[in-house]
Amino acid sequence: MSKMVMLFSILFSASLYAAVPVITGSQAKSDIVVSGTASKQVKDAAALLAQYLQKSTGVSVEIKDSALGTLNHIHVGANSYVNGRNLHVDTLDGDGFVIAFPDAKNIVIIGPTDFGTEYGVYEFLERYLGVRWLLPGSDGEHVPHKDTVTISVEEIREEPAFFSRNFSGIYGEGGLWAKRNRRHSRINFHHHLNAIFPVSKYGNTHPEFYPLLSGERYIPSSDADKSNWQPCFTAPGSVEEAVSNINAYFDANPAVSSYSLGVNDRLGYCECDNCKAKNGTNTNYLGLPDYSPSYYSWANAIVTGVLKTHPDKWFGCLAYNNVASPPPGVKLHERFIPFMTYDRMKWIKPADESQGHQLTENWQASANSLAWYDYVYGGQYTIPRVYFHQMQDYLSYGLNHGVKAMYAEAYPGWGEGPKLYVMTKLWWNPNRNTDSLLNDWYRCAVGQDAAEDLAEYYKIWEDFWTKTIPASSWWGNGQYLPFKSPNYVKLVTEDDLTRSRSFLESALAKTSTAPERTRADLLLNTFEFYEASGWYGLLCQRIDKARHWTRAEIMNILADAAKASDNLNTLTKLNAQYEITDPIMDSRNNKYPPPAEWHGNVCSYTIDPLWAKDATVRRTLEYHASGKDSTLIWQTAREILSIANGDTSVVSINPSFEDSTAPWIFGIGTTGSMKRDSTKAKDGKFSVLCHGGTSGSVSQSFAVDTGTYFASGYFFIPTAPRANARLILSASLKDSAGNQLALASNVVYPDTSVYKKWQRMRVKFSGNPINGKKVKTVTLVLLVTDFQTSDIYLDDIRAFKARYNLSLTRGCMDTTYLKYNPLPNVHVQDSCGSKIIKGCMDTNSTMFDSLANVHDSLMCRIVGVQQTNIWEGLKINPHSKILFVSFSAPYEVSIYDLSGIRRFTARGQGSRVYSLTTIKGRGVYLLKWKWGKKVKQRKIYLE
Repeated sequence: MSKMVMLFSILFSASLYAAVPVITGSQAKSDIVVSGTASKQVKDAAALLAQYLQKSTGVSVEIKDSALGTLNHIHVGANSYVNGRNLHVDTLDGDGFVIAFPDAKNIVIIGPTDFGTEYGVYEFLERYLGVRWLLPGSDGEHVPHKDTVTISVEEIREEPAFFSRNFSGIYGEGGLWAKRNRRHSRINFHHHLNAIFPVSKYGNTHPEFYPLLSGERYIPSSDADKSNWQPCFTAPGSVEEAVSNINAYFDANPAVSSYSLGVNDRLGYCECDNCKAKNGTNTNYLGLPDYSPSYYSWANAIVTGVLKTHPDKWFGCLAYNNVASPPPGVKLHERFIPFMTYDRMKWIKPADESQGHQLTENWQASANSLAWYDYVYGGQYTIPRVYFHQMQDYLSYGLNHGVKAMYAEAYPGWGEGPKLYVMTKLWWNPNRNTDSLLNDWYRCAVGQDAAEDLAEYYKIWEDFWTKTIPASSWWGNGQYLPFKSPNYVKLVTEDDLTRSRSFLESALAKTSTAPERTRADLLLNTFEFYEASGWYGLLCQRIDKARHWTRAEIMNILADAAKASDNLNTLTKLNAQYEITDPIMDSRNNKYPPPAEWHGNVCSYTIDPLWAKDATVRRTLEYHASGKDSTLIWQTAREILSIANGDTSVVSINPSFEDSTAPWIFGIGTTGSMKRDSTKAKDGKFSVLCHGGTSGSVSQSFAVDTGTYFASGYFFIPTAPRANARLILSASLKDSAGNQLALASNVVYPDTSVYKKWQRMRVKFSGNPINGKKVKTVTLVLLVTDFQTSDIYLDDIRAFKARYNLSLTRGCMDTTYLKYNPLPNVHVQDSCGSKIIKGCMDTNSTMFDSLANVHDSLMCRIVGVQQTNIWEGLKINPHSKILFVSFSAPYEVSIYDLSGIRRFTARGQGSRVYSLTTIKGRGVYLLKWKWGKKVKQRKIYLE
């Protein structure tokens, strides 16, 4: 049948009937037909269609293997009826599909492959039932209720704009969510050259296949070694051997459609005379030596050779680092696809966009098919990183410039809401309207009334990333933004945080159904993480603005530090509680920096023992040191006072390099220099100058015994460093044989906005036994890396031992807490550490008798206590304000203050985790819960 005749047939039949009824009046008017010989994938798609029809309407739709009976039929995949319809699905991409209406009684969903058929079912559910997979897990699923399902007669024929669509860092139920949103990887391209020349096979027989580095042949340590070495791309016979090996692989794995020629990770490119002659001395757009000429010529020859035997295969590679630029004079085979690696959010800056466009168009001249490798990281960032409209801009450009495949390092923080959802929709069709996608997501997530508040919340953070961040000094020059540096949070404003919470709380209040409330509550919970890091940023802002260290400035900083520490403490507990309990809050997705590391950074900026000379400041430090505030600030305050009081002993030698460099050992990377210098000094007349180096370090070792230690060091940067420049102060704890037992470290990314002053970093470590083994020595190391474009001075690097053991106590509770939360087997210690009361207390005790001899009756240390109470289907941790609910029947849980004002409400069924950190202030509250016909209440204490 010609296309013209087929079109006439469709138009003629459409004029006879306008719609096909599927469910009407609580009755099925259609069945689902799937061939008995269909694949499991197609049968599963048919079952999914029936499942969601029933979820939406409550009506069961029968699945049959033939189109018999009086009902209408929805055909999923090929069968005897479908095969005679001439639907021309073979003209579509393998992931494409057709939803066709051959006559008044039949609907056909089919693709040229099983994947295409499956995606056709997803389209059917989204288009006609309004189903949305918004977020992972059942709570992220939107299934509107429908009494009637009638399908309008209009053929749908779709295929993806980008034929391969994949992203990494999805765990647990996120994988199913990604599948429903049409993730499908069809090209292999990652680091893989080690597999072509396994050292076990070629190490002895063909050492010339491996690189010549610094005049010596490098032989990999094992077949799995794929870092810091590449094959010699000009070695005679290497192309022929690679073709033979890849042909053998495809012969053994005929179902595999592609092979990766991706370079191994990092460096290790051959320096033999032939490779040098082939590559020349040019650098690429990243400023790195250009090895594209030798690599792409070699890889292209392999592709051409393999395709002679396996003409239907594809090949992928990574166009990054030293092979990021297109090879001059080489035209890649159309089945060889380079994945251009870049964080395209950076195209917000016109200069970066212009460079990116030029590079893409240069690649177009060298390759018939292109792919983009993106860095859309979410979980690595500690505030919502969203840039919806920018995403559409660059994807539309890519579609028009030869880009056919997409890959992204995603690692989402699901608090970014519609980010990845919008990305998957645009990967399928970049011409969709972003605002329509967003508004639909907001409406489906929290309901029409609350949608505008949710939109305003995400607008705050889209403006932050697309307007505030590009103008900041944090912005980097590499292939991706410096996500490991937390300095971007220093641009967050208090207005950003207060407005964000206001919009989310307003959205929660406006929801009208239980699923909407659940999703709004989940998004508010994710904001707890973002809010905690935001307060850290505000603290850093105040510190950076302080110039004279007046009493007022110091007091404000200490107040902010206490708040930041409290928030980071909350973040730690939330991460631990949610690790396996919720697919959206799963901390495997939320790769936030460990709060302990952040606290180290807070202390690096904040602590100065000289502050304790001021009486008012000292009283504040003593208050914090007493433990009446967060554990983190309590430890910090004790350390400040310990140093100020001289209650320490220095265990390192020559901290200021005054007499010589001994006993410090200098370590220098592949470039640069380190030397003792008198240009700048923090204390005395000398420091260490690191010049033009990729990396460098100073280190010394010393003996330790049991107890708590802390070390600090200062650095000065006279000119703005690279965005990825960082310093690491670490203590390697070793046993008597020199084996490392543990490593304590703190990473600092210098803020380029305040680089022209001495900045301090610190690390804390313990000499106590580790896993039963005694710590004998510690190697203290201050490492600098990626400072090629700027000098850096190091000075006053010293380690102290505290005269008390900071690790004696764990947690902070007061006697009011104990009154309302009796705990068994409690060991109580007073705040001065001078007296320990040991007692066994059961859940009926008032607890006060056991505390009669504690000096400070308002604040006691609880050592080794489980701080959780359980009542039937409820479990609550008052200290971290985490509530677990698990009831098989519908429940309602509420918390009231003692004046009768309701502070928290949750409704649902099954198991859920709730954060109570929105209840500000510690004290006694009334917890009420009901499920089924049972109603109960109990007084609780919240920290």
